[in-house]
Amino acid sequence: MKDSDEPLVTWGYHPSFYGSLTKADLDKISTTRPVLAWLRSCHEIVLNTKALNKYGINQAFIKTWGETPQKQSNFAEGRLREQGMFAVAPKIATVLATPEKLETGLKIMRDYMHSKGITFGNEPGGILVKQLQDAVNSVMSGNDMPFRWSFIADGKTLCDKYKDDAKVLEEAGKLENWYYGKTSLSKNQIKLFSDGAIYSQLMQVREPYLDNHHGEWMTDKEVFERAFRIFTGCRISITHSCKW
Repeated sequence: MKDSDEPLVTWGYHPSFYGSLTKADLDKISTTRPVLAWLRSCHEIVLNTKALNKYGINQAFIKTWGETPQKQSNFAEGRLREQGMFAVAPKIATVLATPEKLETGLKIMRDYMHSKGITFGNEPGGILVKQLQDAVNSVMSGNDMPFRWSFIADGKTLCDKYKDDAKVLEEAGKLENWYYGKTSLSKNQIKLFSDGAIYSQLMQVREPYLDNHHGEWMTDKEVFERAFRIFTGCRISITHSCKW
């Protein structure tokens, strides 16, 4: 990497195979370049000291989060998982996926799916970031898009963002304006998340894990109950439910 300030971003490290990964390990790679290791589960990320400082991720910032995302974060080790990773996502999203890399990846996905005969698809949920959706639309909404694609609103993010129930419904309805052309919003449908990822062994299980660690919840019980109350009458998809 010629640019000494360019972030080093890697994806795919799997602690279950290679052992734990922490800030200290990444600091051995570089203390002058931001290093971000996005783990295989996609629900956990590890940052070195330079990255934490550069992107303003510190104890004071973490303390502004709710109880669960704080518990699912380990600042000393530079590790953020599940709700902790989602809480920090706005700070690092454009680092993990630059506009250029995102466009390239979307085109690869589009062309691959088209080659397999896909004529319609749906993304249930996803991070509700307008800038990100605009980038997706730039590839998937135009007339050159060979198939149609719909999106289901992310009820968890809506409930986290708006404390007034009526406001949640109002903002959910506005999402229809985010899409055009070959992309659209699935009406009267809501996506909710349940427990953690399989690959990181953070899904909830009935029996204890062999090493006695425990799974994690992506959505706290009170948020789950509130979402069901707000979206009564909608088709609710709990498509991230891995518990055994």
